[in-house]
Amino acid sequence: MAATLGLSLPVASEPAMRGSWIFSCASTVTEVEIAPGDSRRLTFSHTNADSLARRIRIVLELAPLDGGAVPDAWRFDAAGCQGDYGLLWDTYIAAAVKTCPLNLPPNQQSVWHATSLAQEGDRLRLEFERVFGGPPDVATGDRLVLSLRFDHLWSVAGPATDAEHCGGFERGVCVRLIEATHESFAGLVRPYVRTNSVYSANAGGLGSCEVVPVRATTWGAIKGQYR
Repeated sequence: MAATLGLSLPVASEPAMRGSWIFSCASTVTEVEIAPGDSRRLTFSHTNADSLARRIRIVLELAPLDGGAVPDAWRFDAAGCQGDYGLLWDTYIAAAVKTCPLNLPPNQQSVWHATSLAQEGDRLRLEFERVFGGPPDVATGDRLVLSLRFDHLWSVAGPATDAEHCGGFERGVCVRLIEATHESFAGLVRPYVRTNSVYSANAGGLGSCEVVPVRATTWGAIKGQYR
C-alpha cells in the first residue's frame, strides 16, 4: 500500500477533488491489496467549493488491468455476480473525522447514482450526482463528498464453484476518475481540479494502471441500473 502525504492543492479559488482508499481528506492512498471477504472504501473529498456547489457530479470507470471483460467479482451492476448490494454508495457518512466534516447542508438535497457496463464488457461506469436545495451552512474547507464501499464478502480467486460466489477476484482493477464537476447556484458548471485521478486494487502498484491508455471507444449501448 502506498500513501502520498502533503499534496499541494491549487489556489483557494479553484475547487479541488481528491480520491483515497482510506477515510480521510488529508492523506491519500491510491493503491491497495484486498483479500477475498474484505470490504474497502474509495472516498472522495473536495475543497474550496463548499459555498459554491449546487450540484456535484462524479463519474468513475472501473476496468481490469489485463484488458479483458470485467470479472464477476468486480461487477457491481444489476447483471453482475455482486448485484447491487456489493457496492454501497454512502451519501450520509455519520462518523466523519474532525478534519474532514460532512458536506451536508441543513436543507433539502437529492442524490442519484447508477452503474452501467460498456458495450464491450471491459469497463464498468459508476456515476454519482448530489443536488443541494440551498447553500451549505459551513465554512469553505475540506469536505467529504462520497464514500464507495466495495464489498467482497462473496468474492473468490479463479472461477466460482457455485452460484453464490463471484469469480475472478484476483485480477487487478484500475479505477479512474474521468469526470468531477460542480455547478454553482448561479448555474456555472466548473470542473474540479483533480489532485489524483487513478486508483488501483490488486494491480501490483499504481504505475501499472497509469500507463494503460484511455480507450477511444464510446460507451454505445449500455446496461444501466438506477436506484
